[in-house]
Amino acid sequence: MELAMGVALGSGVQVALFVVPVVVVAGWVMGKAMTLSYPTFEIAIYLMSVLIVAHLTVNGRSNWIFGSTLVTTYALIAVAVLFEDESSISEQ
Repeated sequence: MELAMGVALGSGVQVALFVVPVVVVAGWVMGKAMTLSYPTFEIAIYLMSVLIVAHLTVNGRSNWIFGSTLVTTYALIAVAVLFEDESSISEQ
């Protein structure tokens, strides 16, 4: 379980620390506007997901209800993004 948690959480950290800045620099080189200025809605979603994962992984054990919670959270985020007002995204 510890190895699986390390791989799963380590991948997210690697993306956050390496891939996102590389994409921003690549966008700058190509002349595309790719900034780290996220809409408030997306920041709230990221914060919520970090808090939920931290809460579920704090003791290093898991069961089916934790997995169900994560899948339900993923589905709710997908539905929220689907129905998000696009005008708020374009304002930023």
